[in-house]
Amino acid sequence: MRRFIQIFFFYEHCSHFTVKTLSSLADTIDLSVLCRLESILAPVEIGLLCGTNIDHLGSSLDLASLLLEKIPTLCNNKPLGVFGVGGVGMYLGSNLNMFVDFFVDDDPLKQSKSLYDIPIISLDQVPENSLVIVAFNNPELSFQMRNILLSRRPELEFICLPDHSE
Repeated sequence: MRRFIQIFFFYEHCSHFTVKTLSSLADTIDLSVLCRLESILAPVEIGLLCGTNIDHLGSSLDLASLLLEKIPTLCNNKPLGVFGVGGVGMYLGSNLNMFVDFFVDDDPLKQSKSLYDIPIISLDQVPENSLVIVAFNNPELSFQMRNILLSRRPELEFICLPDHSE
């Protein structure tokens, strides 16, 4: 029984993938393609919306699920942003859209657009006193990116989970 919808997205990798090759990859790992997505945010993106069995969840979705549980208690009425509009960021935005005020992305082609009716802004446009979630498939990369963002905007709060206090 299909009990979970996974967003399976590749940004800016059109030179490596096509919708056909992504569909083949999804088939190989037992994902059912529900919808093909092309050029929603920028002309250099492609992706698939897929369904899978709950047994096939990977570490990125485990991390995203952990974030979903913790975010409402962490934001304390601060403006809440999610860094990045792909992968875990897209998953969080789709599941937390009642809490998320904005997405942050360094790609100028994505800025000034919206995802799930949530604006995508640059780091410079993030309001003061905001909390920004930095979540990638790899927690170590999330911490590295958080440190880069913090060096650019030290007055903001950036969190990474599972251990947001590091």
